[in-house]
Amino acid sequence: MDSPELPPRDKEAEIKIIAALRTQGIEVTSWTWKYVPQVEEWHLIVKTSWVESHGRETAMRAFHDSLVNAGIDADIASRVRLETP
Repeated sequence: MDSPELPPRDKEAEIKIIAALRTQGIEVTSWTWKYVPQVEEWHLIVKTSWVESHGRETAMRAFHDSLVNAGIDADIASRVRLETP
């Protein structure tokens, strides 16, 4: 089964999310969208060394604060995952 096309709203959010993280000094190595068929939605996978260097809890707190400060919609923010490179 083919994945549906990534909605334009998500692509626009991607640009804001990556910019928000970088503005807060969170190094972003790479990112990609992954379709999750079980819930029928797209998730943005962001790879950052912050998870290893600062610990998952600190990285997640900084990540959350960055998205809140940038005004990212909670629905989209809940579909973003941080991973190590």
